[in-house]
Amino acid sequence: MNSISIIGKCIFIALFIGFSALLLNGSDISPEAPSAGASQEEEKYDFTAVPGVVLAHSPSHTKVFLGSPSFCISPDGTYFASYDIFKDEGAGSTVVMGSKDKGKTWQKLYFFKNLRWASLTWHKDALYILGSTHGNGDFVIMKSQNEGRSWTEPSSADTGIIIKNADKIKYAAASVPSPFVLFDGKVWHSINGKLMYADENANLLKAGSWKFTENARFDERFKSLVTQPWSELTAILDVDKQKMCLFGKCPSFTDSVGTIVRFNSDGKPENLNEPFARLPGGSKKTSARYDPVSKKYYALTNYIPEEYFYTATYWQSMLPSINAVGVVRNTLALVESKNLVEWKVKYIPLKHPNTDKVGFQYAEFEIDGDDLVFLSRTAYFDGVAEADNSHNSNFITFHRIKNFRNKSLRNKPLNFPIR
Repeated sequence: MNSISIIGKCIFIALFIGFSALLLNGSDISPEAPSAGASQEEEKYDFTAVPGVVLAHSPSHTKVFLGSPSFCISPDGTYFASYDIFKDEGAGSTVVMGSKDKGKTWQKLYFFKNLRWASLTWHKDALYILGSTHGNGDFVIMKSQNEGRSWTEPSSADTGIIIKNADKIKYAAASVPSPFVLFDGKVWHSINGKLMYADENANLLKAGSWKFTENARFDERFKSLVTQPWSELTAILDVDKQKMCLFGKCPSFTDSVGTIVRFNSDGKPENLNEPFARLPGGSKKTSARYDPVSKKYYALTNYIPEEYFYTATYWQSMLPSINAVGVVRNTLALVESKNLVEWKVKYIPLKHPNTDKVGFQYAEFEIDGDDLVFLSRTAYFDGVAEADNSHNSNFITFHRIKNFRNKSLRNKPLNFPIR
């Protein structure tokens, strides 16, 4: 009896250790996939009409939503994606995934229980993720040297905590998923209304490696045009002027205005008296990249076509306290520019007539040869129910625009015929 008892205890301990290791890695912890023995309702989910490749799904009735997609490509061609899981009160957890076949299939690599608004990048020989924790609200960076399967632990200013207790200074460190930029021997990223940067050969896990530009303060004179100060901006290089910029969202009543703030070599914003771009879809978050082949800048925005614009502006005039144009996200547009100021719609990759329950938003992309590949925070019908609304997305999806430089408005959307 004693020997049997000892064996039983050993089996229990082994199972406990194995289960604990699974929780630590978190490779199977997320709300998107029905578990073994799924309910009859779960078995009814049908993604055949959902555009693109589905990375994750969370049923709208759970009130657990998927957002903040980030995307990067390693030198060997591996695709990496991350997204966070949030409820009505805010974001909380982040999942990292990888694809070895150009986005056709995806594998879950890691689950961060306490990370939000994360940005991925491949730098030198490693994968990095930058984001904010909740609770204490630290602004952190972590490093993986095995393609996202394990990560460093941010426990101090020497191991990944860039700003301690960032939440206590009104989210001064809050960042959003956006590209990292290499310029002038430095790694650059956006952080609210300023830029952060570090020497490209420095230890990026050390807080002391990072420096910050001055804040691009919002001018109160623009209140009649802009509904709120700068937020959700991305870092980009103005190639002609050789200056780093903050670019992107400018919440306005017109949906055709974006933000562009240039910084001089001393880290001071230069054009705060005229910090605007003519950007279709500029009232929602967007990211932009420079393409050295065409010598143009590209961005994916939630442009509002004419057939939906008048509905949005009508409600905006009737209910001025809400940002009506900001919630219309049923169209994703590829826009292009030669100078970061004047933008035009080049192609419509995704669209749907439902403005209330469908959204293709927060798209993050990379240029991969002749193709533009991107992730979308997608709100769409899942075969059982519609999304909670256009903002509270129930999918993360992957898409490819083949030969994107040759696309035009004459080409059909990726999701044609629309279902």
